[in-house]
Amino acid sequence: MAIWLLFGGLVSFSHLVSGDVTVMVFLLRWNGYLAKFSHHFGPVLYTIPSGSSDWQVER
Repeated sequence: MAIWLLFGGLVSFSHLVSGDVTVMVFLLRWNGYLAKFSHHFGPVLYTIPSGSSDWQVER
């Protein structure tokens, strides 16, 4: 039973990490797209990364 719980924890943990990586890659790509138009969206570039880091800390 303990082994099954440990295995389930590892699976959910790896799923959580892969989800965070997917979000991170998406944010990096999105920031890359915004950087091309940084002269239009300068403030947005800085609010998105700070918001995501705040979300990581609070969670």
